This record gives sequence, C-alpha cells and structure tokens, in this order.
Amino acid sequence: MFLLNLINSLKEKYDIILVDFQVSMPNEQIILNFSKELKKLLENTNKEDSEEYQKNEIGKFLNEVFEYDCNVKNKIDLAIYEDNQVRVIFETKSVINKSEFVKENSNNLESKAFYESILYFLREIKTGNNNITFIILATAEFFYIIDSKSYLNNFSKNKDIIKAFKNCEENGGTDSSTTKFYEEIKNILPKIENEIYYLCVDFKNILNNEFDKLGLLYSLLSPQVLLKRNTYIDANTLNVEFYNELLYILGLKENKENGKIEYSDIKNTFYDSISKTFKLDKDNNFEEIFSLLITWNNRILFLRLLESMLLSFEHIENPFLDLQYLPDFNNLNILFFEVLAKKENERENISKKLEIIPYLNSSLFEKKELEREGKEIQFLQSNNLKIYQHSILKRDKNFNNKYLKNNKSEEIPLLEYLFAFLHAYDFTTTSQDLQNNIKTNYDKLINSAVLGLVFEKLNGYKDGSFYTPSFITNYMCNQSLEKIVIEKFNNSLSWECKTIDDIQISLDRFITNKESFNKAIKIFNEIRICDPAVGSGHFLVSALNELLLIKYNLGLLIDEDGRKLKDIKLELKNDEIVIRDSENNIHNYKRPKHENTDSHKIQRTIFFAKKEIIENNLFGVDINPNSCEITKLRLWIELLKYSYYRDIENKYLETLPNIDINIKCGNSIISRFDLKDSLKNIPKIDKLIKDYKCLVGKYKNADGENSKHSKREIEIKINEIKENLTLNLKAPKTINSLEKEIQAHIDKYGMYLIDDKNLLSGLTYTKNLLEIEELNENEKEEAFESYGRIQILRKKLDSVLSGKEYKNAFEWRLEFPEVLNENGDFIGFDLVIGNPPYIDYREIDENTINKTKNYAVNENSNRPNIFCYFIEKGIEVANNNGILTFINPIAMLQSDFAYGTRKLLLEKGCINYIVDCSYIKVFASASTYPTIYEFKKNKKQGSIKIVLWKNDNFKHSHNIETYSKNEQLSINISKHKINFQKVGCRKLGEIGLLKWGTSQSGYGKKKILLSDFKKLNKSKRKEYNPIIQTADIKRYCIVWQKEYILTEIYSQNIQKDFKKPKIVIARMTKNIQASFDKNKFYMGKSTLIVDLKENPYYILGILNSKLADFWYKYYFGATHLACGYVRYDIPYLKQLPIPKINSKNKKIVDRIIRLVDRIIKAKEKNFNANTSKLEIEINNLVYELYGLSKSEIKIIDKSK
Repeated sequence: MFLLNLINSLKEKYDIILVDFQVSMPNEQIILNFSKELKKLLENTNKEDSEEYQKNEIGKFLNEVFEYDCNVKNKIDLAIYEDNQVRVIFETKSVINKSEFVKENSNNLESKAFYESILYFLREIKTGNNNITFIILATAEFFYIIDSKSYLNNFSKNKDIIKAFKNCEENGGTDSSTTKFYEEIKNILPKIENEIYYLCVDFKNILNNEFDKLGLLYSLLSPQVLLKRNTYIDANTLNVEFYNELLYILGLKENKENGKIEYSDIKNTFYDSISKTFKLDKDNNFEEIFSLLITWNNRILFLRLLESMLLSFEHIENPFLDLQYLPDFNNLNILFFEVLAKKENERENISKKLEIIPYLNSSLFEKKELEREGKEIQFLQSNNLKIYQHSILKRDKNFNNKYLKNNKSEEIPLLEYLFAFLHAYDFTTTSQDLQNNIKTNYDKLINSAVLGLVFEKLNGYKDGSFYTPSFITNYMCNQSLEKIVIEKFNNSLSWECKTIDDIQISLDRFITNKESFNKAIKIFNEIRICDPAVGSGHFLVSALNELLLIKYNLGLLIDEDGRKLKDIKLELKNDEIVIRDSENNIHNYKRPKHENTDSHKIQRTIFFAKKEIIENNLFGVDINPNSCEITKLRLWIELLKYSYYRDIENKYLETLPNIDINIKCGNSIISRFDLKDSLKNIPKIDKLIKDYKCLVGKYKNADGENSKHSKREIEIKINEIKENLTLNLKAPKTINSLEKEIQAHIDKYGMYLIDDKNLLSGLTYTKNLLEIEELNENEKEEAFESYGRIQILRKKLDSVLSGKEYKNAFEWRLEFPEVLNENGDFIGFDLVIGNPPYIDYREIDENTINKTKNYAVNENSNRPNIFCYFIEKGIEVANNNGILTFINPIAMLQSDFAYGTRKLLLEKGCINYIVDCSYIKVFASASTYPTIYEFKKNKKQGSIKIVLWKNDNFKHSHNIETYSKNEQLSINISKHKINFQKVGCRKLGEIGLLKWGTSQSGYGKKKILLSDFKKLNKSKRKEYNPIIQTADIKRYCIVWQKEYILTEIYSQNIQKDFKKPKIVIARMTKNIQASFDKNKFYMGKSTLIVDLKENPYYILGILNSKLADFWYKYYFGATHLACGYVRYDIPYLKQLPIPKINSKNKKIVDRIIRLVDRIIKAKEKNFNANTSKLEIEINNLVYELYGLSKSEIKIIDKSK
C-alpha cells in the first residue's frame, strides 16, 4: 500500500528536515520582517482568486524574503532557479481550488496537484537535471514539502510510471494527453509499497497560534535547506544586524552589488557631522572623512570591550560610555587623550568619574596626523539622528519608554544614540561569557572575533572584504605550527622527534633545572611567523591561540617570574582559549583581594604567555594602514582579555606592550633591497645588529611602568640604525666617498659648516676630540670648498634613495631584526601564512606591475593574479626550512596564469598537502573557490596529500603523485588515474579555431524578444540578429529562446565567424553541452569552433561524450562553480586531445559521424527526442577510439 505520512508535531517535523542542514536560527529582526511578508502574502491572496495571480504572489514572497530566482518557464508551474536550472519545483493552486489540491487534515497527498508535480519532475529528469532538491505542492496558505529523493526513488525508476510518461511526452500511446497520464498515475500509486514522507506547513496557523515557530519556518524555507547549500557556520559569524546599524550611525552603507562601502545621505550621522564640522566635501574628501571614522570607531569599540571587562572585573560599578560620564564629544576627546593616553600619575584636571579608568597603552590613543591638524572628535556636534528603521533599540522596552513613547520623530542625539546602541549588545571578553551566551543569546553577543569581522568589512571599503573564517585559520595554524615547533626543537637540541607528543616526552627528560627550562623557552620564543597581507589580523590571532595551546601542552606555560601553572585545563574552542581551573570551572577573573588567588595566578600567567608570543613570534605587513591599526587592535584585545592587576590596591592594570613595531605598513611584494644584499662592509656590524635588536625589545615595553626610556627616544635611535643600514645597502660607494670627505673635513676644520643633522643623517664619522682653533680666512675658504663637495655627494646619495616608485615599498631586508643573524644576514621566517589578495592582473596598479617584472612567476604565465607574487615573496622570506601556507583561489592549481607559480613551487621545495575547499562556501561574497596548501622549502617534491571537507571536518582523502612530469605542471587532485594519451592525438585548438561569442558585460540589455522584434520596422530589424547562449545550447541541438541581439556590439571579424557552420559549446553547465549550428546564430557568452580541419560531427561526438566531460573535470575540475556547475573555458577546451584519424580507427570515426548525424536529425524534429541509446553507443566508440581499459571505462561511467 502506498502510504503518505504526515508528521504531526511541528517542532518534530521541522527537526527531521533541519537536522541534516547547517542552519542558524534568524535573529528577532529577521523574524519580524519575515512575519510581515507572510502576512502580506495571505492578505494579497484575498484580493484575487485566480491561480496565476496567487502563484505570482507566492513567487514575490519567496523573492522578497530570500531573494530566490522564482520564475515560470517552459512547462513548470513555478520553480526556484539557480544558475538557470530548476532547483525546487512548485505545483501551485489557488486557495479556493480545493478540489485539485491536497485535502486538509488528510494523511494522503493524492490530488491533481500531486500528479502534476510528478509530471514536472520527470520532465526535468529527462533534460538531465539531477539537481532538484525539493518538490512543493503549494497554495498561499499551505506548503507540502517533499524531498526530491522520494520522487527519484519511487517514480523515476518505476516502469509503469515511466511507460505512462513516455506515452504522454512522446505520443507513444493512443491517448497522449496529460489527463490520461494523471489517470494512470492515480491507478499506479496504490501499488507502490514504499512510504513517502512530507512536511505540511500551515502558514495561517503558525501566524495565529504558533508564532514562536516562525524562526523554524524561516530556516526551513531558507536556501540552506531548500537549495541544500553546503555552508559552514563559523563560530564568529558577522552579526549582520549589529553591522548594519553601526554603518547607519557612522553614516555609511554597503553597496549590495560589489560589497564596497559608500557614504549615506542620512543627516546628522558621524560622516555628515565630520563633513559639516571640518568643511570637507563628502565626495572629494571621502578618504579623509573615512580615515577619521575608522580611527574613532576602532577606539570606541575597543572602549566598549574595555568597559565590559572592567564591569566583569568589578573594577567599576557602572558603564562609563554614558552621558553622565561623557555628556558630549569634548569629554570623549578628554577620555582619549587626557585619560587613556596618560598614566594614572600623569593625569591632570580630569573629572573624578574618569579617574578610575585604568591606563593600558598610549599607542591606541596617540593623535593621528589628521587629529594633529585639528580634526578632533571634540568639535563634533551631537545633533538629533533618526533611529534606524530596524534598530535593536526598538525592541527594548526601557528604551522605548525613555525615547520613543512621546517622540513621533524618533530622533535622538548622535552620541546618546551611539551609547544606547552599544549597550544593547552583550560585549564580552571572558571565556565564561562566551560559553554562556553562544547559544542562548547569540544574536546579541559581540566578542573580539565578531569585532574583527566588522573591522575587516569596514577596512575592505574599496574592494569588498574577504574575512577568512575561524575554521580555516585554525586548521592552517594547527597543521603548520606543530611541524614548526617539532623542527625547531629537533634542530636546536639534535632530537629526532616525529610528533608533538614526542617533543613533550623529550622536554620532560631535558628540563632538569632552571637553566634547561629557560633554554626550552628561548627555543620556543625564536619561532617566527609572518602574515604578509595581514588584513584584520585573524591569522595572527589564530596563531597566537594555537601557540599558547602548544606551549601549555609542552608544559612551558609560565608567568613573568618563571612560575609554572598547575592543575588547569586549557583548550581551543571556536578560535577562543577556554581555561578551566582545578575544580573544572571555567576561569573567571575579578579584582582579587591578594596576589595568591588562583584566578589571579591564571590571569597573570596567560597574559604574560600571550604577551611573550605576540612580542617574539608574530609579525605582519599590509599595504593598508587601517589594516595594520586593526591588527594591532585585535592583538591588544587578545591581551586585554587577560589583563590583570599589577597593583591591586590602586586598581592599576598591567600595561599593554607596543606591538606596532611587529605590525608594519608597506607593499609586501615591492622591495628596493635584495634579501641577499650584504651588510658586512659596515664597521662593527655585529654590534649594530645587536643594538638594533636590543632597541626593538626595549621599544615594545617603552612607556611602561618599569621602562627607563620613552617610546619616542627609542624610535629615533631605531630609525638612525635603519637609515645607516639603508644607506650602506643602496649606495655603498657614494656613502664611502661621503664619509671619507666628512671625516677629512672634521679632522681639519672641525664641525664648521657641517653641524647639520640632515647632512650627517645615517653616516658614520668620528668627531675631533681636540678643539680646532678659530679658522683663518684661507682655512674658511678651503672649508667652504670641502663643504661644497660634501653637499654634492649628499645630494647624489639622497637622489639615489628618494625614488617615488619605492614610496610604499616594504624593506624585508631591514624591518624585522628578529630575522637577521649577528652579521645582519637575512635568515627568514619559520612560517609564512595568510590569505593574500586576489586581484586580476588588469587591476594591479602600474607601479606594482613595473616593480614585479623580475619575479619568476611571470615565466610562461599570462598575466598572473597578484596572489602569485605573494607566493613568490612568501617563499623568499621564509627561512631555508620554512613553511608557506596560503589560502588561494583553486584556479592556482591548473590555470595558465599560475604556470610560473607552480614551476617555482616545484623548484623551491614541495607541497605537503592540498585542501579542496571548493565544495564549501568559505567566503560569502566571493565568486571564486579557494584551496589551502602547505609548502615546505628546500624539500624534494614527492606525493601530495589531498584533504577534503567531510562531516564538518577536514579529512585526508588520498595522495597524488608529483606533478613535475605534467607538461603544463597543472595539479590534478583527482583520486583516479587515467591515461588519455594511449593513441596519437592532436589538441582541439590545433584542429579548429575556438572563440568567445562575446566577453562584453551587460550585453543582455541589448537583447529583445521575438515579440518585440516583430514590432520593429524593416530597417530597424536589420540592426538585429537571432542570438543563442548557454541556455539555448543543448546536447546535439539548439533550443532557441527566440531572442535577438543588437548587431553593433560585435566586431566585423566575429560576425563573419557567426555566419560560418560552427560547433557551439555552452559555457556554464554541469556537463559539456555542444551542438552544431547551421543557422548562423549570433552568440552570447559561450564558445564557438570554426574552420575545423576535421568533420565537425566527429569533433561533436567526442565533445558530447562522457570521456570528454570526464577529461575536462579530471584536469580542470578546479574551474567548477556552485552546485556542481563547471565553466567550460577556451584555454582548457583547446587542450582536449583528439585522436588522429588513421586506417586503424577510420571505421570507428565513421560510425561516430553517422550516429551524430542520426541524433541531430532526430533532435531537429523534436528536441526532446530520446537519443540516449545512440549516445551510449557513441560513448563506447569513443572509449575504443582512445584505447581505454575496462577499469578506466568503469571509472568514467561511474562519474556524474
């Protein structure tokens, strides 16, 4: 008996479907908007009873809420499309048409709507669409949702149903009407014994009686479920509601098309206020206004976290970001520069309310250049700003009573609005808060990682941002850092440990006293990690936490006095360190009564350990100054979480270090100096390097409690050393001549005329200890001549050094003394890690292109993407045994533009593993798919581990052999191995000319439908030609969508090709779809092949074969898109091997040509004609043509 079950409990029903999907529950605002749209749908369907009207309303509802592409095309009632292919089939009926719809409260789906849905499904399956996810029987009040697998298993494989379908579709029976098909289905269904599970959703009942289930309903109808999207929910997902309202208050908005940040036209926002206050034009001065916005936003968000921490420490009783403490922007300015920028004992004339706020570090609150020019926040006016339409504050009863009850305008002062908005969210810095809130109050929780994502989004205002999620950064850090630690200890102590556990065991034996323990700590501290495109600093934060975990596991976790922690558990969860004390409670710190409390010891130890890692192990570079500021801020926040009281009685917190010396601004891929340039010609270079390193160490804690030197003093000395090194590297001959001339002048005339800092900057000379008597006139004249020669040499030196093209260059050779040895030689980083930018060659600035012409990755590569240059630089700055691990576009493995990169990787070392991330959505706003790989320098390439995403984790799948023997050095990560070159072949590109129809963007706007074409007069019609594109091109036939294109967009050459007989290939499909065009169609974004040297039907048979499609995916599968679609591009199609025709294979070739001819003729009569038997025969002939073995054929036949 065919039983159709209805699961009664709504919660249970939803859970059955939702359990298989990675779905996050929507926040309150989303649910509110969803309920409004649902009510609108129900209200609108009462206006008209027609099925067409109500069907369109359902489509509008789904489009408005989820931005689905809902369309009525071909013979389907309504469908959700993705990439022009049906994903979800709807059979819709009017609410009043109860006779043709499923009976209410029935446990049976049987109805005309049900039978019609089976017909639609079978039609789609016949077209080769294997990507249908759900079938929905729908009215505006009820949705019956059925998984497509039920239809696939019960209907598409049932012989009686297929027979009835063929009679209907192919006129196989005496009565081929759909009515007859429905009758036959009705009779067949009771004979099917399998159960079909479906979900019945009653919209009215949920709105009226089960409002609490709206969140579940929203998730059920979301793309994550209905389209079965594979998305990974990162623990630190962007809080969209928080981000959108923050943008609103700042006076910014995000362009929906490209993700770029623009200013809004809302009055009295921060952007508007800055523009008015400082008389800055909103368009022309965008960069200046935005810079101020970023600076102040970063500080204020940091302060909100600090406030949260101080409240949790019980350091303060009430929030200080409040009008009682800070009634206006002037007082906020005082907080920045008179309170937080100064130590407690240096503050003057501040209110008692602000005295309690502790000093942490002055760097964040140093005035920026624009502020030093007078553009300070104190001058802003807190004018009334209209509350954001979807503000979180509107759901707060207290806020509503205070501000909105009698306030029809819904406007409040800007500063007051900002403070109220920030306090509506739960900012947190503690592990306990994170664990308690992550499930119960997720939509209001703002932690440091969420802020990092906000910073990254704002920072990517020009190009859109690509924030690398935690599950990626954690994996990459974990995989590489353990290897780095193992190698570091093995090399330093001549060990042969294989695992981190081996290191731990060896350390337990090695550490017998304080001296050996300090040696182990010194080895660990010498690990050097660098992100050359640091962005928001997420990789460095993940590296920080991973190193801390390794340090704990190795028993090296100590406080600044060298005391080890005992009886604690430390683990890494969701990119956050979670610590449990001896009683297994999550560590929670409050201001202690004395220094010996356990929580104080833990807090102090973790702070010191993190500080030590940040100071010694982590380095970053970015071309964007805002990125550097954000990275420093994020690392400070990581320390802030574990800030402790160095003076409990006076409530003095430990100060944060000056980490800006580890995070530097510059263009990572442009450098003036080669890393091999020697400094050995400099006298006492070993002492100079030692001084340099010592000064950098002092700088990190300058202005701290125990520092004897100011940060500014040390900075001057560091710059003097760097300038000395720079001069010697760039112009050693000129500097040598200049120093000799100066020394001769000093010896003879003393400092007469040359006592000038600019003249002597960066030079080595010795002052004459003996006093020079007053010079006579002749000596003065000689001194003037000497001074003239010195000036000429100085100008020559300055000229060499002042090249504008090197303005933003980053000098790896000098900037980080931690990676220089005692002779000043560059030794490099242990690990280079990151997600460098993806910028097409055409969009790279001219100066960068000019300065990267000498890069090896340019070799035989057609215009490399900018990430290729980062790979080369990363390899260069890694030490001799270093590791490079990047996340790059997966096209790197096979694209022509990355040939030089693959060659360089092969020459310089080996790839240890490759992670295929192309089936998970890593970057929400990026169209490209990434891959992760780890490269080991100076190691011969062997087999490569291939890692795939399975069951919410990265798991080893298989190994592939070295790619060194491959002509294109393309890296094929497929599990299977097939030899396609057993017979003599020519490449497709040698047999015919492959061209794009058009690469012009926006050409679709020039198209018109046949109905519009007929309305044109004769002369106008001549300006148009019929066009085909991917949607029209099927296997062996063209199903013209009856569209015309304006001829003027095409060149004369391509128009000539359109008029030739040609093979046409769809560009973005799941399998190769090729046909032959005799009708002289013009073409859109698809491929044509003209001027063929072989019979086109022979080539067409091969192109449409399973072998050709498998070959393409085998070698160029990295080009695949979402949902299994593949982009069939010319550079790759050209390489398809086509067997040469000879006496041995002539009969096979002729049979293929005859079969193709039969298929084409059948399709010309009826494009739905079933030619599957003929196509299978061609597949078998093609296998024979290429000489494949049975095992190879089996692999291809099993593929999709």
